[in-house]
Amino acid sequence: MKAKFLVFFIGLSLLVSFNFAQAQITTTTPDLEALVQALHQQIEDLKERILQLQEQLKEITTELKEVEKVFKFTQNLRKGLKSKEVERLQEFLSKYPEIYPEGLVTGYFGPLTEKAVKKFQEKHSDDVLKPYGLNKGTGFVGKTTRAKLNALFQGTALCADYCKSLGYYEDGECSQNQNKCTRDGGIYESGGDEHCLPPNNTCCCFEEKFESCSDYCQSLDYENGECKQNENKCNQAGGIYEGAVGDRYCSSPTQLCCCLGGDGGEEPPADTTAPFDVTDFTATAGSTLVTLSWVNPTDDDFAGVKIIRKTGNYPADVTDGTQIYNGTGTNYTDISLTNGTTYYYKAFTYDEVPNYSSGVGVNATPFAPPDTTPPVISNFQPSGTITDLTPTLSLNTDENATCRYVSAVDQSFDAMLGTFSGAGATYHHVTLGTMAAGTYTYYARCQDTAGNKNTVSASITFTITTETADTTAPIISNIQVSNITETSITITWQTDEESDSVVDYGLTTSYGSTASGETAVTFHEVNLSNLTDGTTYHYQVKSTD
Repeated sequence: MKAKFLVFFIGLSLLVSFNFAQAQITTTTPDLEALVQALHQQIEDLKERILQLQEQLKEITTELKEVEKVFKFTQNLRKGLKSKEVERLQEFLSKYPEIYPEGLVTGYFGPLTEKAVKKFQEKHSDDVLKPYGLNKGTGFVGKTTRAKLNALFQGTALCADYCKSLGYYEDGECSQNQNKCTRDGGIYESGGDEHCLPPNNTCCCFEEKFESCSDYCQSLDYENGECKQNENKCNQAGGIYEGAVGDRYCSSPTQLCCCLGGDGGEEPPADTTAPFDVTDFTATAGSTLVTLSWVNPTDDDFAGVKIIRKTGNYPADVTDGTQIYNGTGTNYTDISLTNGTTYYYKAFTYDEVPNYSSGVGVNATPFAPPDTTPPVISNFQPSGTITDLTPTLSLNTDENATCRYVSAVDQSFDAMLGTFSGAGATYHHVTLGTMAAGTYTYYARCQDTAGNKNTVSASITFTITTETADTTAPIISNIQVSNITETSITITWQTDEESDSVVDYGLTTSYGSTASGETAVTFHEVNLSNLTDGTTYHYQVKSTD
């Protein structure tokens, strides 16, 4: 542009110079007439050149007016659309790998583009989302998203591409038929313009006309009726309301209206579509547990899975039952369940809104593992020396069982002939017949309800005596307290037979503390230590034979 201005001013300078020369030459001799005629011809040539420069200046002025023109996003864009403006959007987003790492420029608004738009919106949430009270991207390119895109957009590549991006005429059409462009109300650009890098002989047909204002509104995804019915709605959406006078996009003034530059009063559409359900959802029961596994969907907006548990029937939704899992994993083990109870599970996928899927259900019934362990026998009686000539054998098992016994020689469970009462219980006993004094050994084995038998016997040995049993307690005498210090004393006493030595003591007659001495002695001595100086203690002595 500077070069064109330079030529123009040089032309003016030449004109002034030659005018001066003409004034001087008119007073010369006839020999100079031929030179004067040549100069006159040069002046005419310069005048024609000036006219050409003026035309160039007019073009430059037009170009200067167009300098401020840059590509602008004008349409609402959403998933599923295919257009040149979507292609421009993808070109812009591809400059930011952290937002659109795939960088695909196809013109189709698919899941990857939607995901990139969400990231863009969240990156610029103050300008894009907060005006709507949102904190998560919607993936819908509406008013505030377009405004931010337009503020950041840095121009286009070629003039022809620019024309196409605006939905105007392709370069070829204009270059082949300039008249067609002009007839259709376009401005024909033949020498390139600021949208072309570098300028070349391409062209653009700008400002395509429409048959009516209504057509223009619809081309921008605005409904003419909306604006006509509610001017305030248009204004509130940031649009310019065009009423009865029509506007420059209308072929003639009408009573129609347009909402220019706004979103037609529309909020970004709410995301109400949930991700697909999980697949291959399985439940494997064990003892007091169920192991769940599944495959997550591949939706771009998949945010997680919630698994709800219930008894009786399947959960209807995420609030119907007990939530046992929430995350993006693919397996979970539900523990501490009751064997024999059927549990119903449903997996609901969700997005960031959140929208929940309809859910997929499975059920399982935990069960006890097969019993392969024989009963454990304990407390097999009697033992030691007894005086009962008809003793009772007794024992306990850790589960319901049937028990048998034999004397003298150990045998297998099946070979044992003696049977305890209490079959199918945990306490088992049997009274033997009258027996003579002597020492006896008995063996016992048991079998549980699952058929598991002891392979090793429990055994006892006891002695029956006919001697009179000692039922008289030792006689205590000569209780003494000695060796008294600030924190200890010694208590002594005697008994008429061998027995043990025990002292109970404390601050009251309830005592609370016990100290012991030797056993099987007749002279007893117990030392009490760690006492408190000046404190009265109560005590008693005990001996057992």
